[in-house]
Amino acid sequence: MVKKSIRKIAVAAVSAAAAGAAMLGTAGTAHAAEGDRIDVGFTVVNQTDAYQKVSGSGSYTNAGGISRVCISIQRRYVGYGWDTVSTACRSVQDWGNTSEFSAPDFWVLSKNAKYAADFKTKVEAFDQAGNSALVKYSNQVAGRSN
Repeated sequence: MVKKSIRKIAVAAVSAAAAGAAMLGTAGTAHAAEGDRIDVGFTVVNQTDAYQKVSGSGSYTNAGGISRVCISIQRRYVGYGWDTVSTACRSVQDWGNTSEFSAPDFWVLSKNAKYAADFKTKVEAFDQAGNSALVKYSNQVAGRSN
């Protein structure tokens, strides 16, 4: 009798949790319109004796589902996660339905660039509600950072 009651409570709790998760999962769902598109260019590291410059660019085409697009340069040290070092965002309302643009270049003086790091470019489009609708990443490029 006690085992059956515990089993019923456990099943009810799991069912309630699953139903709650399903509701939470649909509340923040992002929607890109058919034809919405983002593209990412190459991440480029230009290095001289004096400095290192990391550049990244991308573009978007809006068919009605995108409200804002951000392009970021991201860095990862060996053994660590990615962090964003440079970002530029554009509003479709201000810039139109098609645009190409770049994140601000990330500069490091060569004498301060002591650690090996990887860089990549991320292009992310957001829907009208501010949810991430589309994401693309570029190639990863080896460089150095401080």
